[in-house]
Amino acid sequence: MNRKKLLALTNTSIGIFMAFANYNMIIIALPAIFKGLNFNPTSPDSLGYLIWVILGYMVVTASLVVTFGRISDLKGRARLYTIGFLIFAIASTLLASITSTGNLGVMEMIIFRLLQGVGGGLLMVNSTAVLTDYFDRRELGKALGLNQVAGLVGGVAGLIIGGILSIYNWRFIFVFSAVVGIIGTIWSALTLKDIQKPIKRSIDVIGNTLFALGITILLISVTYGLLPYN
Repeated sequence: MNRKKLLALTNTSIGIFMAFANYNMIIIALPAIFKGLNFNPTSPDSLGYLIWVILGYMVVTASLVVTFGRISDLKGRARLYTIGFLIFAIASTLLASITSTGNLGVMEMIIFRLLQGVGGGLLMVNSTAVLTDYFDRRELGKALGLNQVAGLVGGVAGLIIGGILSIYNWRFIFVFSAVVGIIGTIWSALTLKDIQKPIKRSIDVIGNTLFALGITILLISVTYGLLPYN
């Protein structure tokens, strides 16, 4: 494995590690986050906020994954991967700097989490695509396998990291994500290049919009179906 391939593998593995770890870091740290924001998640009028804090990130990544993949093919996979890291870092910084409390503070967290989901979605989509550009058929399977292992490890490590950091301060979780995001942005910008030429085709705006809306409506319906009546 030459240097360029190794850099691509380690860079994309960090991205997919962070994308998976971030979700579990939030889950394990929710009690500390709600305590810091002076928010009671057990009250009936707070359940909607609670569900969106948990699922908002995944709603964005699930509904926009097809669109992100198409845009990356048109504009450059490595470029969009770097932009994903940058968006992820910015959203993490905003999350760490929330000063409001109560419902307003949680609403800000939901909005910034949705933005973070955009960055995480770009990382998830393009980590595999970048490896496909850098590795030939003989090595691609091994590279994709290692990349997925990094994601699985990130899911487990997120629980541990989130649990430890939340003991000291819940903001440290987002500071950690921001630092990794900044490092990843700089590193990917310096080391990753678009090997495959962007595809010169138009985006199916109607199809992608309908798909995103359909997935979003489905997830929202299931989400609010969990809320107790009255």
